[in-house]
This record gives sequence, C-alpha cells and structure tokens, in this order.
Amino acid sequence: MLNRMYNLTGKRAISLLVILFMAFSVGQAFSQKDTTEKVKAPADQKAAKPAEKSGSDQKAAPTTGKAAIELKVSYVKSNDSRSVKVHVSRKENKKSVGCDSVSVSLYFDEVKAKEANDITGLLATLVTDENGDAEFKLTDKFNKAIADRWKYTFIASIENDKRYKNAEEEVTISDASITLTFDLKDSVKTVTAKLSGRNDTTADLPINKASVKFYVKRSFSLLPIGADGLSTNKKGIVTAEIPNDIMADTNGKITVIARIEEHAKFATVEGRKDIEWKTPRIASEVQGRSLWSVGKNAPVPLVVGSCFIVFLVWGVIFYLFYQLIRIKKLSKTKAG
Repeated sequence: MLNRMYNLTGKRAISLLVILFMAFSVGQAFSQKDTTEKVKAPADQKAAKPAEKSGSDQKAAPTTGKAAIELKVSYVKSNDSRSVKVHVSRKENKKSVGCDSVSVSLYFDEVKAKEANDITGLLATLVTDENGDAEFKLTDKFNKAIADRWKYTFIASIENDKRYKNAEEEVTISDASITLTFDLKDSVKTVTAKLSGRNDTTADLPINKASVKFYVKRSFSLLPIGADGLSTNKKGIVTAEIPNDIMADTNGKITVIARIEEHAKFATVEGRKDIEWKTPRIASEVQGRSLWSVGKNAPVPLVVGSCFIVFLVWGVIFYLFYQLIRIKKLSKTKAG
C-alpha cells in the first residue's frame, strides 16, 4: 500500500515538473519574441532616419559649399559730397570676418540695368577690399540729377559668387544737411550747427532731438570737442565750445566738423568748415649741433663715428675677398 502511494506520488511529482518546465519554456519563448520585436523597432527607425536625412541633403545640394554672408549698406554725406559704402562679412569661429574680392552690384531705387537718360538702376559694380569694404562716391552729375529729390533708396546685391550665397540689402535715406557758424570774438569760442532736412512742402525743415558730435581735424585723427550728449533743439540748432588751446596748422587754420552718425532716417551726415585760428604753427629747426636737430646739424663725433664704422665694415669685406683670392692662387700653385 505504501509502495503504491509512493509510486503515485512520484508520478505526480514528475508530471508537475514536466508541466512547470513546459510553462517556463513557453514563457521564455514569448519573452524572446517580445525582445526581438523591441530590438527590431529601433533598427527600423534608424534605417528610416538616414532616408529622411538623404532627402533633405538632396534639397540642399545646390548651395553646398557656399557660405552665408552678411551685407550692410551705409550712406555718408559730407557737405555736398555723397558716397555709399558696403561691407561684406561672414561668421568664422563666432567672429565676424570681412570678405575680400566680392563683387557687389549697387543700384539706385530699383534693381535693373542702366538705361540712357535714367538715373535709376545700376550705379556701379564694386569689389570689396581685404576688410570686406567698398565705397562708391556719387558723381557731380548724379548729385545734380537728384537735387530735386529728398529721399533715396540704394540697393546692394551679390549674385552668383563662387564662394558665398546670394545676398541683397537696401537702405532708404531722407536728405539732410548741416551748416556751421562760428563765434570767435569772445574769449569763449563756439561753433553752432544747424541740422535741416526736406520734404515735399518744405525745403528747410529743422530736425529736432538729433544727436550731434563735434570734432576738430588733426593730422591722423579727429579730436572730439564739446560736451557729451549734445542734441538739436526745436530749431535744429546745437552749439559746442571750441577749446582755446587747440593748435592751428601751418596755414593758421583748423577744420571743424559737426556730424550725426548712423541715424535711422538720415544715415551719416556731416558739415565741415575751415576757419582762421590764432597764430599758425611754425616748424622751426633747432640751432646748433645736437642729437635732436636735423641731419646737417648732427654732432661731429656722431658723424665721424658713423663714417668710421661704415668704412670698417666695408674694409673687412674687401679683406675677406682678398684672402679668398690668395687661397685660390696658392691652391693652384701647390697643385702644379
């Protein structure tokens, strides 16, 4: 009886183990199937991404190899002289670098070819320098042609450049001018600038609240004068003091400049004028022989010492050549 029960129990245990094994195998198979599907899904996604990228690359193919650039146009008026400047730059290592040898077409009012008896259209084709700058000075003929106009539009365009993408920029300017007057009689000498513009009805329209800077021209730069933050009043007038200790040039004159810089409506406009100023600067030679005098008044020991050094150096050179010739002759004699 016990043996029979033992046999039944053993069989049931074996059956239970078989069932558990089968269940474990089936569960393992399903888990592997799920894992395989999960692994395959990213692979499909990865395979799809290059397809999308290749499509976008095909669209961008025409501009491959050309760099993007920034094109700026500015306008400068000095008295009756006008000029248009362009600046071409690109980004390199997060810095702005000028683009040289770039051809820029400059137009007036609209982009079109130049036609006879028409001031609009192509003005000039400019080529930028090593700093990316180019300037076109408007001719007297052109200035006369636009004398009746008070608003100008200049367009700069870059097309079909081998290195850079196409670019276009325009600037619209309202005409303005600065006239200067001086008060030099008192101990405090002043310069007064009047800034005026134009429109369809008024030829002398005062410009209010425009920031004006004053300068005196020096040999290599401009010397700022006047207080900081000067601006025109309702009459378009602003005044600055001229320091008394400014030296005149050899002709006894100084050049005073009043300027508005990069104004949103008028761009850069300046007025300049030469005025008589005190005693002219006299270039005098220091008399006597000294180190700081002109060459003909150099100290005698310095002249003698310099000449001696020059003769000594040349003497050594000739001596060396002489010795080389002797060595060559002696070598031929011994060989014979």
